[in-house]
Amino acid sequence: MESELFGYEAGAFTGAITKGKPGMIELADSGTLFLDEISELALDLQVKLLRVIQDQEVTRLGGTSSRKIDVRFVAATNSNLLEMVKDRQFRADLYYRLYVVRIDVPPLRERKEAIPSFIRHFLTKFCTEYQLKKELSTDSVQLLCRYSWPGNVRELKNLIENLVVMVNDDIILPKHLPDEIDPDRNRISDIVFLSKMVPLRQAVSEVEKQLIQLSLTECGSIRKAARVLDVAHSTLLRKMNQLDIVVQK
Repeated sequence: MESELFGYEAGAFTGAITKGKPGMIELADSGTLFLDEISELALDLQVKLLRVIQDQEVTRLGGTSSRKIDVRFVAATNSNLLEMVKDRQFRADLYYRLYVVRIDVPPLRERKEAIPSFIRHFLTKFCTEYQLKKELSTDSVQLLCRYSWPGNVRELKNLIENLVVMVNDDIILPKHLPDEIDPDRNRISDIVFLSKMVPLRQAVSEVEKQLIQLSLTECGSIRKAARVLDVAHSTLLRKMNQLDIVVQK
């Protein structure tokens, strides 16, 4: 990371090219250098970066002279840098040196009104890229708008690309979305009833049988049914055998 950022002189380390190499900071001279995930920068490199920002000079790895630069630094992170400063995981002097203009970008879950625009943008992008024509149904868009998106915009982008590539139909329906997007899809909504009064033990067996049959019908597989019923796969197989339940193929 040090050689990538600051560059190096010839022979600075084993494997270094003979002519040396400028780092990203030098290459950004008269421009802007974007430092993503600045919180992951090692403490020793934070010291060197602070010196570059303050003095507007950079010294290559293995070098003895510095070079003047004119670089605008833009840093980004999804971590709480102030908390990291308190925990001594991020240098306070670098934090306050970077804290000139702050722009807070809220996570996608806090700006759900923007989700439809992101969907349209990524859908157009990937349909053009793969020369396909796909649309999302209104129900699918509503489900995507309700999802919490822990992976933020990247997760939404990757999901739209996956749907464009993997779904064969022209219209992307809720059934095509991953389970985490529509957690209620496999939930059993029907109420199981008994048609007459029977002994309690028989009633329990009858309810179990109806419930298992209903779950198999709605879920389409024994493994998914076991997950919905919150039992082990082996337990469900044993129950099916006891109740003479056969999966129709």
